[in-house]
Formats: sequence, structure tokens, C-alpha cells
Amino acid sequence: MNILHNSHKLCEKCSLTHSNTLHNWCIPCEIRQEKDWTSSGNEKIDNFIQRRQLSIKRGFNPIFEWIPYDQLINIKEIKNYSFATIYSAKWKDGPLYWDKDNGKYSKKLGVEVILKRLHNLENNIDQFLNETERCFVHSRGNDFYINGISQNPDTNDCFMIFDNDKYFLINCVSCDKIYSDLDSELCYSCLIKELKQNVINWSGNEKIDVFIQERLPRSEFDPVFEWISYDQFNEIKEINKNDCFAFYSAEWKDGPLYLNVVNKEYLREGLSTKVILKYLHGSQNVVDQFLTEVKQCLAYFDESPFNYEGECYDEMLYGISQNQDTKNYFMVFNNQYFDAHCRICQHKYTAGITKWCNQCRINCLKINWTSKNEKINKFIQEIQEKQVEFPYGSLFEWISYDQFSEVKEMNKNDLATVYSAKWKDGPLYWDDPNEKYSRNLSTKVILKCLHNSQDNIDQFLKEVEKHPLVNYVDEFKLCGLSQKPDTNDYLMIFNNKYFDKYCMICDNKYSEYWTKWCSLCQIKELKENLTNWSGNKEIDEIIQGMQLKISSSYDIVFEWIPFNQFKDIKEINKDKMYSAMWENGSLCWDYLKKKYIRQPSKKVALIYLRDTQNIIDEFLNEIKQYTNDSKESYSKIGIHGISQDKSTDCYLIVLNDEYFEKYCEMCGEKYPDRSFGWCKSCQIIKDLEKKIKDWTSGNEELDNLIREMQLKVNSNDDIIFEWVPYNQFDNIEEIDKGGFATVYFAQWKNGPLSFVLYNTKNYVRQQPNMTVALKRLHDSQNITDKFLNEVKEYSIKQYNNILKIYGISQFPNTGEYIIILEYAKGGNFNKWMNNNYKVFTWTIKINILYNICNGLKHIHQKQIVHRDLHTGNILFFANSINFDDRNILSISDMGLCGQIGNVNETNIYGVMPYVAPEVLRGKRYTQSADIYSFGMIMYFIATGKQPFANHVHDNLLALDICKGNRPEINEPEAPKWYVELMKKCWDSNPNNRPNFIEIFDRFYKINCILNQNQPRSYVLEYFNMIANYKIAKMDKKEITKIDENEDIIEQIMRAEEYRMANFKNNQLITYKQKSYTSKLLNPFTKDLPEYDSKSLSCQI
Repeated sequence: MNILHNSHKLCEKCSLTHSNTLHNWCIPCEIRQEKDWTSSGNEKIDNFIQRRQLSIKRGFNPIFEWIPYDQLINIKEIKNYSFATIYSAKWKDGPLYWDKDNGKYSKKLGVEVILKRLHNLENNIDQFLNETERCFVHSRGNDFYINGISQNPDTNDCFMIFDNDKYFLINCVSCDKIYSDLDSELCYSCLIKELKQNVINWSGNEKIDVFIQERLPRSEFDPVFEWISYDQFNEIKEINKNDCFAFYSAEWKDGPLYLNVVNKEYLREGLSTKVILKYLHGSQNVVDQFLTEVKQCLAYFDESPFNYEGECYDEMLYGISQNQDTKNYFMVFNNQYFDAHCRICQHKYTAGITKWCNQCRINCLKINWTSKNEKINKFIQEIQEKQVEFPYGSLFEWISYDQFSEVKEMNKNDLATVYSAKWKDGPLYWDDPNEKYSRNLSTKVILKCLHNSQDNIDQFLKEVEKHPLVNYVDEFKLCGLSQKPDTNDYLMIFNNKYFDKYCMICDNKYSEYWTKWCSLCQIKELKENLTNWSGNKEIDEIIQGMQLKISSSYDIVFEWIPFNQFKDIKEINKDKMYSAMWENGSLCWDYLKKKYIRQPSKKVALIYLRDTQNIIDEFLNEIKQYTNDSKESYSKIGIHGISQDKSTDCYLIVLNDEYFEKYCEMCGEKYPDRSFGWCKSCQIIKDLEKKIKDWTSGNEELDNLIREMQLKVNSNDDIIFEWVPYNQFDNIEEIDKGGFATVYFAQWKNGPLSFVLYNTKNYVRQQPNMTVALKRLHDSQNITDKFLNEVKEYSIKQYNNILKIYGISQFPNTGEYIIILEYAKGGNFNKWMNNNYKVFTWTIKINILYNICNGLKHIHQKQIVHRDLHTGNILFFANSINFDDRNILSISDMGLCGQIGNVNETNIYGVMPYVAPEVLRGKRYTQSADIYSFGMIMYFIATGKQPFANHVHDNLLALDICKGNRPEINEPEAPKWYVELMKKCWDSNPNNRPNFIEIFDRFYKINCILNQNQPRSYVLEYFNMIANYKIAKMDKKEITKIDENEDIIEQIMRAEEYRMANFKNNQLITYKQKSYTSKLLNPFTKDLPEYDSKSLSCQI
């Protein structure tokens, strides 16, 4: 049995696989439909043509075909080569091409073409077809430049027919071969031929000329290696020489050859070019040895075209020449030769930074110095060998003590003495402009003498290694070593930046070198200079313990603070919390003055501790909640210290003013969100009562509901639910009507309450005449549980994709209640789709599904079910796709929502294609049933069609759904992963359906990649970047994940291509005997067999 992938359809006419699965057309059948198939009369040619036709994958390519010779008129010879003759002609009917506007194949009449007749192939069809095949292979993606084959019936000559506009863009006019470089239209064989015959010179030596021929360029990037006549050189000057070579500088009159791509010819610069001539002594007698040297240089360029920085070498070998007086041969290099060769020994640099090679520099440094200690000498030489590789900054060296003047002691402890001094000669550094080592005279340095270091050389060198030795970035540096002649103590010599990193008082490394803060010295100074103490031994020990924890200049200094330092004390929370101004203020580190100073008049919070019997335990418990550590300042409030109110003898802790960013200054309660300074107790319970006092709906039960909804507010941007008098609404217009409710458009005069974050931090009405939707519930004069439930399930939260509710009002004429809802300008999904199907890209589809998932997630997290999820209950806030992605849509009609396990099973209500089969058969509604409905929404989004669009919503459809029948969808229409997920969602067995967390997570991740602001190419570029730069660091699971993600994106791309080709057919299909609005379904489901919870499937 042959099993075809669902993307490979069989043609109904010829039973062959469709040649183009994207547009669902069959090339042979399209050609036959256009005209009767004309055979060439040769089976091999016919088979070849059909095979080429079946290989075409894209609709815009012309069809390769047999062209009767009588279709060709005005035939004129334009080129005659040894192997072929080229003609121009006009093709009467012209080629077949896909007319995308009319969705069919058409002809281009009277097209100019090129005919190519291969000589001596009249009776050799196989070779002719091989040559034709080569045209497809070598055209590099331009396979549509060859239109077909023809044959002269009189001579039996076969012709290849080419597109007139493209033939000479691909084939060389001179030799008729495919261009070596199609982009530049360059034929290297013709260029080299011209180069040999008319451009380059020859030496007259057979070996050298053969060698030069072998080095002729093979591409436009290859330099021209040539013989250069000696009389081309002027101003020849000797630079350097050794036993083997001599080096000269010179000027080359005409200069080197280069390829002019525009003119397609080799030209010379025509200006004097500076070059380096490298002579091999005695080379006139050893041509083979000379050519070996040349080959080694060229091999180096061929194999190592990049320097150590990954950039292309500038050094280049132009060619060879011969001194007419000495007959010595020499190589001609460009002027950058000594950028890559040492001027001393002429060897290649291991790194091309300086003009000396590393070994020559090391040899230079070994001269005229010794510490008289073998270990120290070896240590210094090893450091220098590392430094010469990258000669930045001064070199580490041995420095004779008599080089130091103006030596002054700066600091001394048990381990070391620190001096300042002047180094007469100064440090050694590589002087790049002058290409030699130089010194900075009279340089200020720091000498650190380690006491008794002469007795333990190994320990001294360990101390040395603690400091930066090979350092190219840090300004602080260890310059070398020395020895005091009077004590024989060894010294480390630092540059003048020493005290940028080391404390001038204790010589320990700064805890923070950027603020010049030393923890040992500053803690010691605080201990000596803080004079205020509590007099209570245990409390003072707590203070000292907190001070010892200071590890940063940003940390708060914990201290005892006399109570008389506090002014403007104000009660916040009775008998416990106060705000105050600390007169002197807290200690802060001034990095400019390098000492602690106080910040006067600092606002603080005071928290009283009333339990004086267990004061130490209470202090310790309270202090744990706060911090003086700057690293914890984001998560904890800073604590300044302890004080005591002498009037009450109560102890108190003093907190940073940051306290008032986290706690309400009015009541002392912690803010739910520190960023906005919003307090539920003050803003909702107290302030709101003042704002909307003296209101009543006239119904106690409804008033209680409104207060209950207001108490649900837990954030500053939550909606304040309220009673709104009907006279607050203007411009009321009916926009929809159903069996249970009528919906109106209206403008709310005052608008809703919203919290102002800045200045007042209060609720105000700042959206006057805001557009809202009014949902008048029919016959709702009496409050029912259903009404209360619907109100509670709408959202007062922002950005959760559930329709927001602002309050309740009452229709004055009938007494019916009105729910005030967010207005969705774009209408429901059905209406929105009809307006936007042409631009409904897969990127937007994924984004919309992500938003629906987000709304469903919030519903299910509250352990409730929607029970009526379909496209009519998804509302959009913009008519077009130009919407803010945080406020695209909302799930509406929460009237049927109910707690899981507490939903009335008697009535089945909804849109039949969206109702799960187990619900149709009487099973209680669950979250899995909502997932089934979501699967049908996925179908609607993928296809633009309602599920079961061609079925009447009756008992037969209900039976079909319960039997497992589902809407049909093919993979080209939607990505494979999408179809698989959709089918899981509408699985007959509720247990097999994914939960809302799995679905949300899937669409969230894909939506993150398919960001609406990124072009499609960005996605592929993103994955290429991962593959190229990160794959080496990933384990197999991570690599597999990348591959899966890339496959998902490619599937989306293919689905988008399909959508673009077929969007004209994506308008919604409606059926006059059915309705896609919710209704009672019990009349259609009463005869269905009851759902058996013990069975593994819902199918009948």
C-alpha cells in the first residue's frame, strides 16, 4: 500500500501527485488544458521534458516544454563558436507562465528568445540532453532561463531555447561558457587568456615562466603574480642584509595589476608604488632554490590569509624580478612586508604588533641586569616573556636601588614599610613609533619593603604574584623588584596608582577601591569616635555587633541615637509608629573627603517596643526584619539604630525614610506594591467612602454586592466597582439584542474612578465621557443568583483578557438592572474576522490565541468554568489589527460561569459545534469542556471558517459530534504542531485533553519568538545565531529544543505562504438554517445516549 503524506495530493485527472502542493495544481494537466500536448516524436526527449516539468515547485516559473520549430520566426545567427552556433529568434505563442491574478496558466505572445545549436550532435540525443541538463545544474537557481527544446525538421539539428533577457547575463559573450562569477558577469577563462596574451611580461627562463603560469589568478580576489622587468624600479635603497638575504626599498613605476570588475579587464594603477625587494644571494645559479623560497612565501599566504586578530594580512608578494647587473633574482613585496617580519632577524612575527619578533625583544631584555638571585632572575624572565607577546604598558624588571631618589616613608606596620620615591630612568616600555624600547624618566613610584624577605625568597615571590603582573587594562601595576642594600630586604615597585587600591593608613587592599573605603580602618574609626551609647551593656553589644557587619561604604552605620535628636514627631499608628526628622542625620561615606559625614534633617520612622521585660529578645527579632546591608536594601528596609524615649522609658528602633515607600504613612500598613504608594485600607476603605458617599441602589442585597466587589480591589490599577445613576449616561444607542439581554453603546459623563499615582495619591475621575457598553438584563427587576454570579465573574483587573466591569445601574422605565461593561469597538470575533481576514497573518493568529489563553487561564485559576466559550463571546477593542498587544481582546458573557462541581446539569446551553460531546450527552461541565471549545476556536482562527459550517445545528450534528466527527483541516492550511494541539483539545475523551497551563505555556513561548514588531527573517536569523555561536556550549536536550523550535517556525512560515495564496477564499461561510449564537440545546440532545463515566471515550 502506498501511503502519501497529507501534503501530497493526487490529481483527479491524471492520478499523479500534484506538482505544486502550495497552489494545488498539476503542471502536466495545466499544460494539456492550455493546449494539446505536442510530442517531439522522440521518446527520450519527451521523457526528459516531462521530468523537468514535474521538478518545478513554484508557480511563478515558466514551464519547460517542447517547442515546434514552426513557432520560431525571424531566426538570425549572432555568434558562431567551434562547438555551437547562437541565434536570435521570436517565439510566436511564447512560454507558459502562472498568472497569479487570474489563478491560471497563460501565454506571453511574441517573446524574443535565444537558440543554441550544438555542433555534430544531430544523431546523438543522449549527449544533447546531457548538455541541456548541465544548463539547469550550472545556472545556480536561474533554471527558468531555459524555456525548452526544439528541432529543425529539415536538418534534424536540436536547439535549446533560452530567455533572451537572461542568456547573456549567465553566458559569456566571448566563449559562451557559464560565467565563473554570475554576480559580476566575469568569465575567468577569458580573463586569464587575455592576461597571458596581452598583459603580463615573461622572464625568458622556462622554469620561472612555467611557475608564473601556474600562479595565474583563479578568481577576482586572487592577486596577479607576475614577472617584473628590472627597469621598472626607481630609487632603490638598501635597508638590511644578512648572510642569506638583502632587503631594499624601491618604487615600482607602473605598479601592480588589479582586476577592474566594471570594465572586466586587468589594469595597472599607473602610479609609483612603494615596494620591498628581497634578494637571495647567489640566486642566479640556484633557480630551483630561489623558486622554493618563493613557493614557501606564497604557501604561507595561501594557507594563512589571516593574522592573529582574524583580519586579512596586508603583506603581499607581487612577483619576481632579476638584477641585470648581478643577475641575482629577487622577490617583490608590497611596502607592508616589515609589518609581518622582524627587522632584526627577518623571521615571521608570531604576532604582528611590533617591528621586532618576540625572541629578539627577549634577547634584548636579557642584557645588563641581574638580581644576583637565581630564583628571582628566572621569575622576572618568565614574566617578561609573557609581556613581550602583547607589549602594552611598562615591562616588569629588576631595578637597582640606586635608581631611586627622594625616598620618603609613608606607612609602616609589622609586615612592611611603604615609601614614595622617584625612579630616575623610569619604566621600560615599547616605543612603537620609533620601533625600540624607551624609558619614562623621573617617574613617581611606590616602594613596598617586605621585612626580612631576604630570608624566604619563595614566600616573597608568592606575595609578588598576588599583584597584577601582565596587565593591559588596569592602571595600577607592579613595575618590578629591587633590594635595599642596607637591610637586604626585597622591595616591590608599584606605579603611582598604588594608593588607588591600597589603604594609606593600614596598607590593606581597599574593601571598595572606587570609593577608597577600607572596612578595617573605618570600623576602627567608628568605634573610637562614636561617643553616644545607651548605657545598657546588652544593647551596646547589639550596636557594636551591627557595626562590625559593615562591609561596604553604602551600608548604614548602626548607632545609638539620643531621643532629643528627633524633631517634628508625628503619630502614624497609635502607641507604635511615628515619623520624625533626625536633626543631625545619619552617617554617610563621602568618597571625595574619604570620611564619614552626617546628612542633617533626615526623615526617619520610629517604631516603639513596649515589652521592656524582654527588650533584648524583642530587639533581636525586630532587627532581623530590617538591614544595614546595602545589598539587601531592595528586599529589606534600612535600619539606622536604637533610641529611647526618656518620657516613657520605651526603647525604639529608627528606620530609614525608605520605610514610607513600603508602608503607608497614614495607617502603617504595608503597601501591596511599593512602587505606587497605594494602601487598600486608606484608599479603599476610608478615602473611597468619602468619594462615593450617600449612594444606594435601593436594594440591600445589591448594595452588599457592590461593597463586596470594592473590597476585592488589591491594586492601584484595579477598577472601582460602583453604583452609577442612569442619568450619568448620554448618547445611548442599541447595538445588539438577544433573548436574555439588550446591549447599548453609551457615554458615561463623569467616567470611572482611577488612582492618581503622583502628587495627590488619590482617586479622581479623569476620563469624562468614556465610552462603555450597557447590558440590560431582561426581566431582572428581582435580583437572582444568576445575576449576582455574572457580575462577580467579570473582571476588575487590567490585562487579564476578561471583559472588565465598571458597575451597575438601573433602567428607570422598567426597573431592569444594567451591567456597565468595557466597550469593545471591534465587535465579536465573527465580525472582526470578516473585516480583517485579508491581513490576518499567522503572527497575529498566534498573538490572538495567546490572549485568549491568558483569559481562559485566569478563569480556570479561580476554579470556575466559562461554559459558553465561542467566537461570539470573544470581543475585540479595535476594528483593525493596529491594536495594543496588551489590550487586544477579552472573553465576555460570563453569565454561565460557575464553580467546578457546582454547575446545573439540566440545561445545555451554547453554540453546538463548540459544545463538548460529553456535555451534549449530559455530563457535568468541566474545564476540559472549555478546552474542547478552545480547540474549535483554533479551527476558526486557522481556516477563517466556523466549525461544521455546512451542517445544520440539529440532533444529527449532535450525534455526529458524539461519534467523534470533527471539522476537516489539512497541514498546508495550518502548522503541523498547531493541528496536533488542536486535535488534542477536541479529543473525545476529556482526560486526553491538555489543561490550560500547557496550552498557555505553548502559545506564550511561540508568541515571544513571533514578536509582532519583528520581520519574519528575524526569526530565522535568531535560530541561525543560536546554531552558529552557542551550539558548542549546549547539551543534547538544548540542541534538540532549538531544532524543535526552528521546525515550529518553519511550519508557521509555510502556513503563512498558504494563507497568502488562498486568503480570497477565507471569508466566513454562513448557513441560513443555523445560528452561531448561544441557545438552549436540550431539544437536540434529549435522544442521545447518556455519558458513561466509566468508559475511556465519549464516542458512541
